[in-house]
Parts: sequence; structure tokens; C-alpha cells
Amino acid sequence: MDTTRYGLPTRATIESLERCWGCVVEYGDFVIVAGTYYLGGAGKPSRFAAIYQYLEDDVEHDEESDMEPVLITDIQYSDAGHAIKGAIEKIDNFLD
Repeated sequence: MDTTRYGLPTRATIESLERCWGCVVEYGDFVIVAGTYYLGGAGKPSRFAAIYQYLEDDVEHDEESDMEPVLITDIQYSDAGHAIKGAIEKIDNFLD
């Protein structure tokens, strides 16, 4: 998984993600980041979703709990809301 393409950390806390990214949503044991980056030289913004998962199971997570990315979507979304929706669908499919 190429986190460097999007400037994402390979290890993070929710606190560190919230400092760097405008749209961070907790969803169960996962945290979703909706971000924007620019494709090629066109200067057109593109939105993606990254899904992080907490490293420790069965504990109460707080703002300093460590996480690692488990998926970065390859779909480019029109806005952050659709990126979050797409990530939630991927999480729900993963849990089924």
C-alpha cells in the first residue's frame, strides 16, 4: 500500500490524523480519512478515502491509540462525503 502517494502516515493516532486531515471519522474499530490530492499536472483535485484500524483489540481506544492503514481506495470520489460512504461500504463488506 503506497501511503506516500497521498502523504499519509504508516502509523498514526486519531489525534495526529485530525491535526493533518480535515475529514476524519471514527467507525467502530476503524478510522476513515477523506483526503484531497491533485492528479498529474491537470491541477484537478481528486478525493480518496483511507481506512485505518486500531492495533490493539478489545480495548477502549482513545486519542493516543496507535493505528495502521489497512486500505486506501483506488476510487476517486467527487467529494469527502462520497469518500466516507465508499469507505464505510468497504468496511461493512470486509466485516461480513
